[in-house]
Order: sequence, then structure tokens, then C-alpha cells
Amino acid sequence: MAKQVMRGCRGGVHSLADEVVAVSGKVTFYDGRVVRSECARLIEQNGATFTADFSSYVTLLVQGDLSNQRVTDPDNEFSKKLRDAYERRLQGEHVHVVSDRGFEDLVNGFSADCLSLSKSELGGVFSPPERGDDILGRRLKPRKPSTHDPVALTADLAALDRGTAAHIDTLRLLATFLLDYDVQTHDPMPGAPLFDAGWIWCRDIYIAEVKSLGAGVAAETQQIRLGLGQLLDYSYQLDKAVQPVLVLERPPSDSRWQHVCESVGVILTYPPLFSGI
Repeated sequence: MAKQVMRGCRGGVHSLADEVVAVSGKVTFYDGRVVRSECARLIEQNGATFTADFSSYVTLLVQGDLSNQRVTDPDNEFSKKLRDAYERRLQGEHVHVVSDRGFEDLVNGFSADCLSLSKSELGGVFSPPERGDDILGRRLKPRKPSTHDPVALTADLAALDRGTAAHIDTLRLLATFLLDYDVQTHDPMPGAPLFDAGWIWCRDIYIAEVKSLGAGVAAETQQIRLGLGQLLDYSYQLDKAVQPVLVLERPPSDSRWQHVCESVGVILTYPPLFSGI
């Protein structure tokens, strides 16, 4: 194996191709735990080389099990690989480090964030929380629309709306629009409010609630009021500087909603242009 010349990093990794990849910790995808042999297969399948050990040839480290980011045990293999990546960076050889979420994105043909590394007072190496880490979870995967019995109309309207085809289509259009600007949309992290989509743009955190409008002024009014209420509640729960966005499947029939949203700091937008975001 020829030793590779290390490339610089602008904060992201765009492909696994030609990388020499090591894996540390437990790797989990949407569908559950990914065993090490399967990680190796996915790495090789995407034009990279898998190595079980961390060496001077490694160009990318997949960092699993980030629920406990601070690593303090120098004798643990999990911490040793992260520490070795940190030491290589100090020597001017940049080793990409991505989370298991980032690894999943790369496997699916998307770019991934390259994690920064720091050293704690105790000597352990850890990946400091990035902006939005406690809010934004895995890459958004729009769900398939489901059907509902008419008697379920008395149930949770937010959950009901998430099952409509118009809701799913609008969410997919939003994700596609943002991806054209190389902005990734995410699900909420476990424990965060259940907004429909979140993303970071110019270091600002956006959280969006998507609403289908249905037929008639009454149904439209109910949906917009519901979406506004959810966003204000989410913003309050997060207690952080987030930008709430109300995404409608189409322009509202009453222009007052634009002014209502502006008065409470909510961006109102809709496809295809998604103006305001």
C-alpha cells in the first residue's frame, strides 16, 4: 500500500473514494447497529480501503458511539484511534474524522461534516459539540405517506398531518431545494422537540414545521395556526437562538399570514422558490 499524501480539509468530506478508512467505536445507521465486517464491506464498495488498525496510511476515521464524546481512557482502543488522529493533525497531516451519521451520509452519496478534535485537561481527546449537535440529528429521510381512518380526525392533528402525501411531498421539495445549496436537512435529535426538518445555514440553526393546507379557508386557517403554535412552542423549549420556519404546501389564500408570521419572528415560505430562507 502506497502512503497517501494527506489532503487539506474545508470542514467536509465529499466522498469515500480513495480514502484509507479506520473505524472506532459502535457504528449505528438508521436501521440499527452496523457490525465491523459490514462497515468494511461498505467502505470497499465505495472505492475506499478499509484497515482494522490506525496507521500512517489512514486518511479518514469513522468515529462511532458519539453519545459519550469525551474520551479519557488512554489505554482504550476507542480513544487511541481518536488520539492518534489528533496527533497526526498536530504534525500537519490532516486526518478526516466523521461520525457514524457522517459515514452513513457518505455511503449514501452525500457529503459529511469533518469533526474538530480537542484535548481535555485530563489528556483525553474528544470531539467538541458542533453548533446544532443537540438539536439536529440524522439526515432527513422523508417518510412514505400513510392512510388514516376517518374516525382518527379527533386524534393528534400534528401526527395526522405528518402522514399526508402533500406533507411528504413538500418536505421532499424543501430537502431537495436546500441540497442544491449543499445544505443538509436533519431530523431532530432524540429528546429535542419533534420539528419536521432542521438545518444549518451560515451558522444559523433553522427548524421547520411543514403543513399541508387541504381544501377551504377553515382547514387552511387551522393548519397555519397549528404550525405557528408548534414552532413557537419548539423555540421556547429549545431556549436557543433558532430561526423557526413555517413551510406550507402552497401560498396561503390570505396575505395576512405573512404579516402574522413576521410579527412573531417566523419565516413563512412555500415551494417552489422557498423565498425567505
